[in-house]
Amino acid sequence: KVITAPSAEPVTAAEAKLWARVDTSADDALIGSLITTARQYLEDTWDRAFIKQQLQMSLETFPGSRYGWTNLSSYEVSKYAIRLPRAPYLAVTDYPQIQYLDADGVLQSAEKESWVLVAKSQPARIVPAQGCIWPVTLQQPESVTVTYYAGYGDTAASVPEGVKTAIKMLVSHWYQNREPAGQVGDEIAYAVRALMAQSWHGWLT
Repeated sequence: KVITAPSAEPVTAAEAKLWARVDTSADDALIGSLITTARQYLEDTWDRAFIKQQLQMSLETFPGSRYGWTNLSSYEVSKYAIRLPRAPYLAVTDYPQIQYLDADGVLQSAEKESWVLVAKSQPARIVPAQGCIWPVTLQQPESVTVTYYAGYGDTAASVPEGVKTAIKMLVSHWYQNREPAGQVGDEIAYAVRALMAQSWHGWLT
């Protein structure tokens, strides 16, 4: 879930209006709403975060929580990895933060020395440090939470142009085709997918 939403959108209303050839301010509120909708649609579909946002994922327990990865193959290690949704990971001091309910139901924080962040992979992964194991937790929903930042940067300037163009294409299409709401035509969908593929380096859920 999103803890702190992005402070701005990757595309301004003026940029979207220029693309859609809209020369009136009467629909500025609508266009602003469509920009947010397009951004959320692309982020959800492609597991991306465009502008800095704080996210939190929850798990019932740590992956393979009773096992460390000493003498394990790289394939076996991957089974114990926490994969952070919404690439790219954005490095911020003291993040990610890992908290869990131990076997007695007491909230604990996983010590930084006990895990390793593989930040450059997409999605980013967190694995136990060499010789360490994930703690045992209560077997219940949300026993483990990971809070982290994702995005290309703090402002729209850091977002790839292909992503911005995809947003503008969707806004223009939805603005000109009000019914049925949210439907994306085949040609637009193909173009948007091609643009988004330029910045996708992970797996698509």
